[in-house]
Amino acid sequence: MWACVCGAYPSVKQAWEQSPAVLSGSVEIAVPKSSIAPQIVGVRAVESFKGSRKGELFFLLQPGHDCAPKFKTGERVLLYLNRSPIGLWEAFGCSRTQPLESAVDDLRFLRSLPGSADKNRLAGVVALHENSVSEGFRRVHGLSKIHVHLISEVNSMEVVTDDGGVYEWYGLPPGNYRIVIDTPKGLRIYFPMIAGGEGRRNRLDDLRATEPVVEFGAGTTADVDFVLMEDNQISGRVVDASGKPMKDVCVQLQPANWRSEPILSCFKVLRSRR
Repeated sequence: MWACVCGAYPSVKQAWEQSPAVLSGSVEIAVPKSSIAPQIVGVRAVESFKGSRKGELFFLLQPGHDCAPKFKTGERVLLYLNRSPIGLWEAFGCSRTQPLESAVDDLRFLRSLPGSADKNRLAGVVALHENSVSEGFRRVHGLSKIHVHLISEVNSMEVVTDDGGVYEWYGLPPGNYRIVIDTPKGLRIYFPMIAGGEGRRNRLDDLRATEPVVEFGAGTTADVDFVLMEDNQISGRVVDASGKPMKDVCVQLQPANWRSEPILSCFKVLRSRR
């Protein structure tokens, strides 16, 4: 899992323009395996989008801090590479380097070059995520057939996500656009993620905003992703042997198919329920 707090995040076009080498590849070397130590990585290029050749082997030196992406042998990845201060290749944090299965929006843009770079573009992914017991917060899969509404002061458009959960629109008239999705029953928007755009912080003071606004110019590119989660909860009463409500009892949640620590080690019943 790659963890980092980023002040700004580039759109796929911005990341492609700013990186000397862009490619998808297979990780052949990744030592050590630790996520907190510097890592030497060897990646064999499978698809080249800039500054690379198919079959070329790239060696990376990834720093030990938690902003630097780390890799596993056999993993397939999309890489946006830059030269480090000492001249070696590095996949910077707060870029768009990511596992290939998550890079559906990026790959659509990159595989459509050079035409995809000629006009402004609004795109993104609507995907289901979960808090996995074994793997932490993670993407499960993209959500298809989700209606996405692009609403400005003068007009509105609608686009539907594909099988990978991707939507995109080229050639938007300049203006501010509010992005609204039809959330499926049983799910909720956990948060939106905005990359690129002109006024990208218009509605992000509240990170739980479900209808972000992006300012568009003639050459603007932005990626607005929606992270969805299951809209469920668990509740109940704790009573003693005589049926009386009990307060300050430690309650644990243990998945039926998991033989380790509970999801919540302890939360207390703060008040009795009658």
